[in-house]
Amino acid sequence: MPDFIPVLVVAIICMLGLMMVFGGFITTTEEPSSSVSEYQETRISLGTNFIVAEYKAGSEFVKLTSNVSSGMFSKKEDSATFDVKKLSELKNGRVYLDVKDTNDYGSLIIEVNGNVVYNNVTPKGIREVKFDKNFMIDEDNVVTVKAGGSGWRIWAPTVYRVETRIFGDIYDSVKKTVDFNLSYIPGKPRLNLFIASKDGTGNLIVKINGFNIAKSKSNVFKDFDSAVLMEGTNYVEFTAESGSRFNIQSAYLTFE
Repeated sequence: MPDFIPVLVVAIICMLGLMMVFGGFITTTEEPSSSVSEYQETRISLGTNFIVAEYKAGSEFVKLTSNVSSGMFSKKEDSATFDVKKLSELKNGRVYLDVKDTNDYGSLIIEVNGNVVYNNVTPKGIREVKFDKNFMIDEDNVVTVKAGGSGWRIWAPTVYRVETRIFGDIYDSVKKTVDFNLSYIPGKPRLNLFIASKDGTGNLIVKINGFNIAKSKSNVFKDFDSAVLMEGTNYVEFTAESGSRFNIQSAYLTFE
């Protein structure tokens, strides 16, 4: 028997002994890596840079108090010039008349840049009449106050003592409706809304599928019940209370 055989036998016996002590072959294992589930947010845009309004405002451009008359032998008129601010935003012009005294013999006539915006026999009191904003320009407008002829009363002129004001009116009645589709009902819905500017004292109102979600004068970050939502088409409606106008920078929904 070669000399190395006894040595090999001893090595095998030692290895078997170690296996019996430690319960098997020595192996190396790796600790399982811990997996961190990252939060993933789903976002649905509802619009950017849009207006929601139920708003009325008027800007006074000029005011004049006049004594005007018109007869066979004499006529007296009055006029004034004015500029118009933000003509493109106006819905209409408006003439305000406060007749202090008159003999009612003929018409009171108001012209804007040569366009007749009012022509009626007018008793004492206050009256307001709208007119086409296109009768006005940005600068150097002229309002003229006149009295019409007294007809067969040739011996007596038509007389008016009247205060006249010219306004520009802004009327905004704007709603916004947005629809979006869901293939399933997600959890933890939130409405996020940023207001760039506002006019008036009313609230912005947001409804989803007819349910009131928010009523606010400022930015909105509102969690709401997912039961409001439905699979398929959903509707979001933005409205404004009377006397308010909102410029919305952005609005969107987020879900987990």
